[in-house]
Amino acid sequence: MITSEEFRLALRHFPAGVTIVTIKTGDQRHGLTVSAFASVSAEPPMIMVIIENRHMAYSMLQEPDAVFAVRPEDLLRVSGGRVVDLADATA
Repeated sequence: MITSEEFRLALRHFPAGVTIVTIKTGDQRHGLTVSAFASVSAEPPMIMVIIENRHMAYSMLQEPDAVFAVRPEDLLRVSGGRVVDLADATA
């Protein structure tokens, strides 16, 4: 059996994709980068996103008017931890 530290070290080298999840509830918007994302079903189209229950996004998703989107192309808009409006970006 391996230790928890050895397990974490091994997983650091396991490649994973990332995507951006954006959440809107009322006037509040929030976005986060997630790697715990998977397809569940093609018919009907369903996905699974895992968000820690202590994260602000989790509590936002509990609101009755909450909507969310998963858009990998939004990764292009994130630069160094800040969101960049592509309309303002220069090539």
